[in-house]
Amino acid sequence: TATLEAGYFGVPMVVVYKVQLLTYWLGRLLIRLNNIALINIVSEKEVVPELIQKEFKPRKAADLLKKYLSKKSNLEKREQLKQIRNKLGEGNVSAKVATYLKEFIHSIE
Repeated sequence: TATLEAGYFGVPMVVVYKVQLLTYWLGRLLIRLNNIALINIVSEKEVVPELIQKEFKPRKAADLLKKYLSKKSNLEKREQLKQIRNKLGEGNVSAKVATYLKEFIHSIE
């Protein structure tokens, strides 16, 4: 939920997930998603980069984050992230996300 909240407020980010290998493989067997970050799931595309398991390397994360230090890249990413706010709208965002996720889960069953 932190990625969705940060995205809602237009904060550029790089998402990193690294868990025990067994946990990762069990998760991959049980859940078939293209993205892990809630912001990317709600967007239905990769809006922010995800570094998962072996893809995470400190240098790679730093390089991706460094792009956001450029004013142009930062503004472009913030514009992309505005789509999240537009999609979720104002007011009771938690309820809207819950409804969206419920529909999403039922669509993949």
